[in-house]
Amino acid sequence: MTSFRPVEDKAWNYVRPLPATTPYISMVPQGNDTFECVVLDGLPSKVVSNHDDPPNSFKTSDLFSPHPTIYSAWKYLGRLDDRVTLVNGEKVLPVPYEHQVRQSELVREACVFGVGRAFPGLIIVPSEHAMGMSKEQILESLSSVVQAANSRVEAFSQISLDMVRILDVGADYPCTDKGTMIRAAFYKKFESLINSTYEEFEAPRAEGTTGGLALEIPEMKSYLEAIFIKSLELEALSDTADFFEMGVDSLQAIAVRASIMRELDLGSKPLGQNVVFEYPNIAALASHLYSLRTGSEVQQSDEIEVMQELIRKYSTFTPHTPGPAVVDGETIVSCSSEFDSNYILTCC
Repeated sequence: MTSFRPVEDKAWNYVRPLPATTPYISMVPQGNDTFECVVLDGLPSKVVSNHDDPPNSFKTSDLFSPHPTIYSAWKYLGRLDDRVTLVNGEKVLPVPYEHQVRQSELVREACVFGVGRAFPGLIIVPSEHAMGMSKEQILESLSSVVQAANSRVEAFSQISLDMVRILDVGADYPCTDKGTMIRAAFYKKFESLINSTYEEFEAPRAEGTTGGLALEIPEMKSYLEAIFIKSLELEALSDTADFFEMGVDSLQAIAVRASIMRELDLGSKPLGQNVVFEYPNIAALASHLYSLRTGSEVQQSDEIEVMQELIRKYSTFTPHTPGPAVVDGETIVSCSSEFDSNYILTCC
């Protein structure tokens, strides 16, 4: 590709395939208006192949976005293999997310972090357009941008606003001569900020968790109900309604956990990262949080009993005795159950 273009073409930061190479370049969609450049078989300068779809092709792992009006003009975004692997093995693709956030005039650069962690975070380098704004004001202005980026990715890739950090306007960060962020060097330079972000988000208060609200179970239920109603935009939520059947996703679970740690007295006890998943309704979660502060034991259902109850609940079937029918010398066996469809087996 080349940046050579007609005089009237002012899109200097977009490259175009050379005429001789155009038939051998395929831009494969990767989501969120990003495309990977794949070199097809037949290009004289392609000496190796690394993929068979299409046959003998070469996947470059380079990501581009198309110009909105100029045909076959592409802006380089970064590498497809710049992935953030979480502690559970899920792989977050940061480039499309960062590209989405970078569309705001308040953002000069954005970097997703979270390698080896339970969930990702985001560092934003503000542009000169944010001059005179506080970091809180910048984050508030960018909240809709972050939410829009979250709506385009999988649940495990979504980033809570509590995990977004704003640098100073004009902050120096590792980048190439072309201005492309150098990810590994960026992580190293801001390692202490990344670590402190997780410590602030995950750990109890610096002086334990005895400085927050000390609620009894009825008050605790009301507190949790208010949080989840606001998160889910519901009018009401019963004590036994399953959070995830009601639509709670992993990002909301993370945000709820963060609120609990900031606002409640947990008796200096650590709060598990998956606490909302482990206690998936208001009654169970309230009892657990109360037990952390008071040291009391909460009676939990035995796992074996729960499984046996599920078996009893879902193992009742309506008896059915199918009878064979003969049509034109063929035997047709019709099997029906609680399903809506009939399955027909025809034997000669």
